[in-house]
Amino acid sequence: MGEMPPEPAQTTPSGRVRRAWNNHASGRPGRRADRTGVATWAGALDGRLEREPRGRWPAVERAVDPIESDRHGWQPADAAITRNRKPIEAGAHLSSNPQSLVPSLPTPVTPLHIAGTRGLWMKNDGASASPYGGNKIRKLAILLPDALNRGARRLLTVGAAGSHHALATALYGKRAGLEVSALLAPQLHTEHAERTFLAALGVGLEVLPLPSVASVADALRRVTRKGDYWIGPGAMGAMGAMGYTSAARELWHQVESGALPEPDRLVVAVGSGSTAAGLLVGLADTPLSTRVVGVQTAKNPTVRSVILAQACLAARREHLPIRLREWSQRLELRSDVVGAGYGVPCERGVRATQNAASAGLKLDPTYTAKAFAIALELGRTDTAPTLYWHTLSSAPLEPLLASAPKLEQLPARLRHLLRPNTLGDPPKSTGSE
Repeated sequence: MGEMPPEPAQTTPSGRVRRAWNNHASGRPGRRADRTGVATWAGALDGRLEREPRGRWPAVERAVDPIESDRHGWQPADAAITRNRKPIEAGAHLSSNPQSLVPSLPTPVTPLHIAGTRGLWMKNDGASASPYGGNKIRKLAILLPDALNRGARRLLTVGAAGSHHALATALYGKRAGLEVSALLAPQLHTEHAERTFLAALGVGLEVLPLPSVASVADALRRVTRKGDYWIGPGAMGAMGAMGYTSAARELWHQVESGALPEPDRLVVAVGSGSTAAGLLVGLADTPLSTRVVGVQTAKNPTVRSVILAQACLAARREHLPIRLREWSQRLELRSDVVGAGYGVPCERGVRATQNAASAGLKLDPTYTAKAFAIALELGRTDTAPTLYWHTLSSAPLEPLLASAPKLEQLPARLRHLLRPNTLGDPPKSTGSE
């Protein structure tokens, strides 16, 4: 194959990265995308699992983490991000900056006493940091030092309007002295999505509105500038997943200390897949035989490939063996609570939210309600211990909303990112989950 033509200057990610995103958003190379335009890879990617035992899938890796795949021989032509090859230690944090992110670890494990369940436990990553926690904290604790070490001036990311990732990145990125911008796509309006969106604006996020997820690649060409540090959706990629390889080891130590019994299954919500990917790698590096039940929150027929590709990247980054077959066997994906799609409440999620409230646990309709619905099912049907991994911040949003604008005060281009429900009334509970 001949050399690629030179890319235009001052674009980050590079042209090849943008093409990976275009493939991601249009469904290529399988030329298939879901109805919402959310990126999917179709065709032969899943079939490569057995044919590529070393876990080297350049097309998939470039799409899930285009910058990290650069470290393994693929060179972006003209990246504006500063990349200096300094290694980042797993679990590193910004201890030198008193205003930066210092996670509160280990996060607690507690039994959940909900009617009809037995052996149901929770690991609460909602308590991972203050004033905002959740599963993005472990990822940002690695990504933020990397951005500063590379001389970044602005964090640039992408998500939906009510993105927890965008809020966490804005809050802790600004505390670290960085500008933070996010390309945000429209999302169904819910009270939770609105509050999260407004809190992100309140902590200083610059919102760059998108008409749809499929327009990410074109938008990157327009908005990227020198000194930007790209973070994928939900902190997707090798370093995001690394936050959860260490979390799996943390769980092992808690099991060893007698804080909880060894779980048979670990239930976690799946969006970008980096949390599940890191857990797979980390669990395989411990004596635990715990399986990971990934609860899909969007329609994506190739999510298994996306998760396993990130697992490969994270394992190589941590110099761990590629255990592709073992990871695949440990991973169980559940798509039966996706409902009408990303961000749309489903009936089982509504019932799970009511059950969780009886135990003092708050859920969101996009991720944790759907994951907890599956955890309840397993807690009622399995005799072996089930661990629900809670990924939503447990900190109240009111302090972050204190300086936030009201929705009606926003310009139309921002208000329209929260789209009215055209699917009818939200589902209502018809009984216990």
